[in-house]
Order: sequence, then C-alpha cells, then structure tokens
Amino acid sequence: MKKRFVLFILALFMGVILLSQTQAAAFKQGVTYIWNGTGAFEEGVNFSVRSEIHISSTVTVPENCTLFVRGDGTLVIDKGGELIVKGTVKINSNGILRNYGSMTVEKSGTVNTYGWLINREKASLKNYGNVNIFTSGRCNNYGRFTGCKDSVLYVTGHYYIRNNGILDMYGKMRVQPSAFVRSYNEINVYSGGVVNNSGKIDVTDGGVLYLQGGKLNVKKNASVTGEGSLQLTRFLALDSQGKVSLNINPPQPRQVNGVYYVGEVLICNKKYPLPESFGDGIYAEAYNALEKMRRDSGYPMEVLSGYRSYQYQEQTFAYWESLYGTARAEQISARAGTSEHQTGLAFDISSLNVSYINTYEGKWLNENCWKYGFIIRFPDGCQNHTGYSYEPWHIRYVGVELAKQIHENSCCLEHYLGLA
Repeated sequence: MKKRFVLFILALFMGVILLSQTQAAAFKQGVTYIWNGTGAFEEGVNFSVRSEIHISSTVTVPENCTLFVRGDGTLVIDKGGELIVKGTVKINSNGILRNYGSMTVEKSGTVNTYGWLINREKASLKNYGNVNIFTSGRCNNYGRFTGCKDSVLYVTGHYYIRNNGILDMYGKMRVQPSAFVRSYNEINVYSGGVVNNSGKIDVTDGGVLYLQGGKLNVKKNASVTGEGSLQLTRFLALDSQGKVSLNINPPQPRQVNGVYYVGEVLICNKKYPLPESFGDGIYAEAYNALEKMRRDSGYPMEVLSGYRSYQYQEQTFAYWESLYGTARAEQISARAGTSEHQTGLAFDISSLNVSYINTYEGKWLNENCWKYGFIIRFPDGCQNHTGYSYEPWHIRYVGVELAKQIHENSCCLEHYLGLA
C-alpha cells in the first residue's frame, strides 16, 4: 500500500513537472505575456498591461506583436519616454494610454482604442500607420497629434482637440456617421491631407479648422458646426453635401495679370475692376450649367445678356446715365471694367424688372439656381455690400460647391469672400 502511495505521489509529481513544462513551452510560443514594463518585447508574442506601467526610455512594439492595455491597466509614457509601434497597441474598454513624451506609430503599426488615448500637453503623437478610435473609444489631445503622409486616423467614437492641442493632418482622417470630433484649438489640413466627415465636427469659439492646401469633404447628413472658424486657402478645398455653418475666413485677394481672385474665385466689382483687354466670351462650363438648369426647370430662361466686352459696357453705362443721371446709373449699371458680364460668367435671364421675382420662372430661378452653380449676384437687402440694386434676373456662375455655401451662409458674394 505504502509502495503504491509512493508511486502515486511520484507520478503526480512528474505530471506537475510535465504540465509546467507544457505551460512554459506554451508561454514561450505564448499567446499573452503580462508585461512588467522593463523587459524587451519578443516578436510574435502578445503582452498585456494590467496595472500602471511607465515607459521612461525607448520601447518598441515589434511587428507581429500586440500590446494590450486591459480594462484594469494604465500605460504611461513619461516625459522623455518614447513608444514606437511597429505592431499593434490595443487599448481595451476602460484601459488608458497616457502620453507625456513621444509616441510614433510606424507605417506597419496600428493603435486601436476602445478605451482612453490621452496625448498630454507638449506630448507628441506621430502616426505613419493607422490610429482607430472605435465606438466606445475616447481620444483627448492636449499636445500635438500629427497624421503623416499615407496615414489614417479613423474615428467612430469621440476625439477632442483640447485647449493648446493641435491636429496636423497630412494623411486621411475618416469621421464615421456615429463619430463626434470637437476642437477647442487647431485642426490643420495640409497639402495631401483629407478629412472625410460623415459624422459631426464641432469647432468651438476660439477653435479654427485650417484648410492649408488640404481638403474637407462633408458627406450628406454630416455637419461641421460651432462658433469657431473655417480658414480657407482655396474654396475648392471645401466639398460639402452636408451642413457647414462655421464662420468662414476666405483667402486674401490676389492679383494675377491685372485680374483679382479670392482663392480660385474671379472677382469683379467697383473696387476690383477688370483690365480693358480681359474676356473673349462666355465660359463653356457656365453655359453648359445654364443649359442643364433650363432643361431641368422646364422654363425658357431666355438669355437677355451674356458676355459684354469692356467697350460694349462703356456704351451700356452711357445709355443708362443719359436716361437717369450718373448717381442712379451707378446703382443699376456698371462702369466699364466693373461689369460681371465682362467675366463671361454672368447672365441676365428673361427680364430686367424686379417684378420678375413674382413670376413662376423667377421664383424657381431664385430658389434653385445654386444647385447648378449659380448665385443671384445682387440679392435683395445687400446693396450696401454689392453697390447695386436688387436684380433677381442677374445670375453669376461660381460652381456648385461655392454656390451652395453662399446660398446657405451669406447674403452675397462680397460677404462670403470677406470683401463686404
């Protein structure tokens, strides 16, 4: 009996040893290590943070390795510390990654957050790969977050650019329908950078969204709102099918060969005249848009006046001046060089009488022309901005996107361009 008991104990002991060896082998091939923050990572092995771990030097998460910050874990990159992500960092729900130093996501790297990603004051987060803020995830940016060329910042949850925080975007930022982005400071979209917004972006008072060569696409049902401002270098950088109601700061006027532009928009008014030699007819794009509008409306929309040369405008103004005198003529007609018709982008439609707005065609034109890229150039109530009386028949082609923004946010072209 005693012998059997000894053999049993011996067998049990050997089994424990074998089990321990199996576990050890599995651990080395292992699926997950609990990382103490001091050892080097092993490629192909995953690690978990389940307490508060600090990085005070340079630590690299290699390719084919995942670092989990579990729900009961906090990973802190100290000032002077650096985390380089070539593999994957996954912040679980209630997990926290707090950066006071430097964090770089390499081209092969990915950061997925379902918990909290906090980029503190003076900290740097550079993304060359993918940073994903999922539905339950939160990112608070008090420092500098740089989305480098070819990178993707994917937001399904909440992303906040806090006071003194800066987001520099050279890659792509995708804001999904359920996502919410709020900026208290700066979002800079540089050349090559694109923000595709299908959700909600809110720019608070004092916050600025700069399109510095990059693009902002606002999808249908999406919005960019707030008391902050949108600073444009090019109007075509904004493409909106949704709602944009920020204070828009346009580019400064510039002169090219005697012609004034604000962004890509040719401007012609009493302050910014055209050279005598400018213009040689109607722009094809404007004429094609007019033809489409006429077909879609079902109305004749007769063109009473299209392109007028500098010399022709001299005669036109002289005619009205002879009838009404100089002061009245300057309210209803333009001196040579200041006429929209010389641009080849303007048309007088069907009537030269304010009563045109009371016709079915006039009402349709005023309510729908923006959908085809036209604006009512001299709207009612904007005489102090435009210098001309109300003309419900005079339309100017500016392109669909710009026409939509003027229709929704401004009384006239001068007001939208900051020239009022």
